[in-house]
Amino acid sequence: MGQEQTSFGQNRRRAGRPRIPRDIEIAIEGFAAEGYTPPQILEALQRKADFKGRALPVIKTIKRIIEREGLAADASEWWSLAAADPDDAATILPVLATVIERTAGRVPSLTKAQADWVLKIRCIAPDLSPWSAFRLAISYRVRVHREEPTADLDELLAFTPWRSREHLERFLRVVNSAHPDWIQTTGGWVKLAQVIILAMEMQKGAEDDSKRQG
Repeated sequence: MGQEQTSFGQNRRRAGRPRIPRDIEIAIEGFAAEGYTPPQILEALQRKADFKGRALPVIKTIKRIIEREGLAADASEWWSLAAADPDDAATILPVLATVIERTAGRVPSLTKAQADWVLKIRCIAPDLSPWSAFRLAISYRVRVHREEPTADLDELLAFTPWRSREHLERFLRVVNSAHPDWIQTTGGWVKLAQVIILAMEMQKGAEDDSKRQG
């Protein structure tokens, strides 16, 4: 077997690659979904205070993570209005507009899988901001691709934390008490942090939308 030089240490056999911490993987997935290239993702990770002083994966590893999680789409995987149901498109297009704007055009379209999740989420929660719907769609897409549970994401939708601060506080109380086993492992802490961050982003997104409309 060959060897690969990584920022985690000396040359290692491929079978002995160190596992990338889940919080770093989640950050990579988020940046990839926003259209960043592997070199840009590494630069963004290096700027994040949370990862200061920590060993980060090299560009080749970041590329492998993106491909493994199904975040590297080719032209055949892009969603298109031409093949879409008009009613579905009416739900998806506002999210696409927001994604193009928020990513400064780095993401020119949604993949078919992302669009399916956006449609499902927006049908369930039509008052959820377009950007929050996109972020949640990415989380569902990656979890399902990894064959990981999505119960906490379902709970997030069930408690509608974007609708008011009271809803957000109720969700935070419940999610912390409902999953005491999560705090026993690093992966559990990361999952708990991820869903809490999503909830807070949803609430902020709703507040920002309200200010723009006002």
